[in-house]
Amino acid sequence: MKKIINGLDSFEKVIGGILVGILFIILIWQTVSRNIGIKATWTDETARYLFVLLTYIGAGLAMLLGKHIKIDILVYIWPKKIRKYMEAMGSVVAMLFCIFVCYQTVVYNINVVAGAGRMSPSLGLPMSIPYTAVSIGYFLMGVRLLQVEVLPKIRNLFRKEKTEGGEV
Repeated sequence: MKKIINGLDSFEKVIGGILVGILFIILIWQTVSRNIGIKATWTDETARYLFVLLTYIGAGLAMLLGKHIKIDILVYIWPKKIRKYMEAMGSVVAMLFCIFVCYQTVVYNINVVAGAGRMSPSLGLPMSIPYTAVSIGYFLMGVRLLQVEVLPKIRNLFRKEKTEGGEV
């Protein structure tokens, strides 16, 4: 299992780096082509789709690094004895939300976007392909939440707390 997680870490970082490089090249080409009079209408749309995909892959990495948005006040209003339960519950709810959004975006993509046969204007690409970025992003966020928040917090619930006089 650890090899799979390490592979996912490497995959996200490599794909993110490749996307940044491609995005950089496309934006440079867009600027150069505009200045020398070449029409490159595909660059704007391609850059937009790559940026969205990069954002969602980055969201998974943000979860891994603990840099995501969190509302801590909902945890700290409880007494100290209850906080770890509330933190675990909050992480589980966040993971369930990611699973729900991932599922709903897949269903929407299959039933509405792909079913309508919508195509992107400049690239002629089926719109179901760019829409998949949302599903990928929420899937990665859900996996990362499970990895770095849900499982560690649930394990923490079953550990005995140490006090000044020894174990409880």
